[in-house]
Amino acid sequence: MTKKIKFGAPDMAKISTSHIERQNLTMRMQIRRLTRLCNGFSKKLENHRAAIALHFAYYNFCRVHETLKVTPAMEAGVADHVWSLEELILMALEEPEGKRPEPKRLKLPTQGEGKEAVGSAARELPNGRGWLRLV
Repeated sequence: MTKKIKFGAPDMAKISTSHIERQNLTMRMQIRRLTRLCNGFSKKLENHRAAIALHFAYYNFCRVHETLKVTPAMEAGVADHVWSLEELILMALEEPEGKRPEPKRLKLPTQGEGKEAVGSAARELPNGRGWLRLV
């Protein structure tokens, strides 16, 4: 694996994917919609977004974590108590719907960059839709 800094000034000795891999596992185990062969499989993107947002709200505001002994929101100073499910749902219903993000095309390498900029294990997708890169 090759480590490259994309943003900021991180400590190269502490760069790893273990935190995000753990988060992905937690999501897959707790959100059954992320499992392809289940009754709750999301057919609409809106329902999928809502299920994931509800999971993260519950995980951060309602669930007391063993290592912290409080919720992550309380540890971060965002909340002062453990939220009940009723309180979470009421807050979610009160919040106005946000603006949907605009889809953006992938930025293709500029003239002269070619495969060297994208990586040797890359190829351009048909119809100029971007690059496929194996990492």
